Amino acid sequence: MRKNIYILFQIIFIILGLLLQNVISYLNISMYMTLLFIILLYKNNKNLKCDNTTNIFSLIFSLFFTFGNLKGIQNYETYNLPVIIYYIVSFIGYYYLIKNILLFIYEKTKNINITDNKKKEISKRKFILITTIIGFILYIPYLLNYFPGITSYDTYSQLDQILGNSPYSNHHPIMHTLIIKVFFDIGYTIFKSKSIGMLFFTIFQMLFVSFTFSNVLYICYKNKVNKIILILLFIFYFLVPYNSIYSITAYKDVLFSCIVLLFILFLYNNKDEELTIIKKIELILLTIFVCLLRTNGILVVILLLLILFIKYFNKYKNFIICISIGLLFSFIFKFTLNSLNIDEPSFEESLSIPLQNIAYVIKYNGNINENEYKELNKIMDVSKVNELYDVDYVDPIKNMVKDYNKGYIEKNKFKFIKLWMSIGLKNINMYIKSYVYQTSGYWYHNYGVNTFATFDNYDNLGIVHKSYNISIVSKFLNLLIYLNRIVQHCLWSNALSIYIIIYSLYYTFRKKEYNIYIYPVIFIWLTLLIATPVGYEFRYQYSVFISFPFILSTLFLKEGVVKYER
Repeated sequence: MRKNIYILFQIIFIILGLLLQNVISYLNISMYMTLLFIILLYKNNKNLKCDNTTNIFSLIFSLFFTFGNLKGIQNYETYNLPVIIYYIVSFIGYYYLIKNILLFIYEKTKNINITDNKKKEISKRKFILITTIIGFILYIPYLLNYFPGITSYDTYSQLDQILGNSPYSNHHPIMHTLIIKVFFDIGYTIFKSKSIGMLFFTIFQMLFVSFTFSNVLYICYKNKVNKIILILLFIFYFLVPYNSIYSITAYKDVLFSCIVLLFILFLYNNKDEELTIIKKIELILLTIFVCLLRTNGILVVILLLLILFIKYFNKYKNFIICISIGLLFSFIFKFTLNSLNIDEPSFEESLSIPLQNIAYVIKYNGNINENEYKELNKIMDVSKVNELYDVDYVDPIKNMVKDYNKGYIEKNKFKFIKLWMSIGLKNINMYIKSYVYQTSGYWYHNYGVNTFATFDNYDNLGIVHKSYNISIVSKFLNLLIYLNRIVQHCLWSNALSIYIIIYSLYYTFRKKEYNIYIYPVIFIWLTLLIATPVGYEFRYQYSVFISFPFILSTLFLKEGVVKYER
């Protein structure tokens, strides 16, 4: 009897939470269909016990869902009793619902086995060579449609440095700029054409992307993943327009994401083996490129080392040594850049979240006293905040701050932190809302997304963009891209990729299986929550997107699983 009352209490909180969040409505059938689903869910789970792992991950997902949808409190800008009640009821309701969903999914999937027995095995070299060439060929129609490759404002800035029109800078990682330079210079030297120079880099990137995805397929093939799953993975990596478009787009995020995926593959594929000299060199190089191809890469590697020290020190000392060497070389490289007077990103680049918090409070007339306004006027032009503030894009505010009083914040870091905290303590709900608007595209599914580059190519450096596809092929590709965007907005989002990654971590914790290879993308995602400049930019989370199919597949491989002690 007591158990039934407790279950009824849980169901009431779930329904109340969903009503407050406007997920369902008592005015239509959605409430009754949801109630039926919840009752059936509880009936199915009646004999299941909830462990601490499920409780922890339920709390994490509950935070996402409680704070991701602010429709129910958008008229409240202060931290008052109705807002507190809204948060508490929503959080409790989501916790009970998600806990039961996690238990249900885990029970239904824990015995899935996607392996089968293969009589023949293709050699690694042959498999990767064939699939890399096939993948490259499948990307060629997109190259012909956007010849010689898609360039953005970031690319323009990097090419400007390569051509000697501006000094080298590490604002866009100089490692990526130098990689572009190598291939651009080869093409330009041979053909005396900037367009062909850009084409050489695009071809290199297409091959590298295809090579990376071929390694995913090979590891799955080697682990005897069944043919249907292999075909689905092939379709995802080589036929979905996301990956085809990004293979010809000169964003730093593309090469970085591929390096991260190769890093993940290495951690997974070598978990049971002693590292040879070649393998050690490979791991060191992968670590260096993870660190140097994006500014958040070093933090990702440091966090991974901490996990290895805490959890796997005795078993994976070689991993720790090689990654530490790679990290050391990365610091030496950065020190060398400083000695050559190559500019690092400005300190303000790391302040996306605090600057958005303060700008939101100013724009919506929050509680700021006279002394705080005086200090703010040393940091920014307060009169321009209303005009420049963008709810999920920090660059207008950040650039204004950088140009207003250069170097002031960097020289007065602790004073700025104190100011940010003093304003925040009086405007807690405003800080919460501005944070949600700035980051929720990465952790809440019902949010607009920026799927691709806008294809706004910058031609003022002499690179000529042209389509060489026949009309029918061009129209077909444009249709595929359009359908891809429709699917993205209706079915997928940045957040759904990370939901799968987090569930994968939950699954491995429940089964006490090896999971260190999942952490790099978790840490990349966490760095976005700390300092993302845009609330939903797909390219920033591209590494998560291309990693989740592999990580999800590994959950259901029943051979060679490594157990660990907690």
